[in-house]
Amino acid sequence: MENGKVAMELSPLISNLSYILKELKGQHENCKQKIEEMEALRQDSISHFEDAFSNTPLEMSELMKRFMYSKDGGASLIDGSINSEVSISINLC
Repeated sequence: MENGKVAMELSPLISNLSYILKELKGQHENCKQKIEEMEALRQDSISHFEDAFSNTPLEMSELMKRFMYSKDGGASLIDGSINSEVSISINLC
């Protein structure tokens, strides 16, 4: 009779643990899926980055000019250590 009483007391705990385990397995699967998605995005970003820097030096210098100059034509590259505008020269070999 004592075993039956213990089993009755443990039954709700076993149910709760089973539910928690099921939820954790679901969360684990969601995390694995998100990790795979993020890894695919990371690989895609790396590929785009590599493509961007496989350009010829002339194309790269044009990109640098666009980064360096604002819409009004003024230089926007500032050296923070001396707090003044700087320029970059590009030597094409």
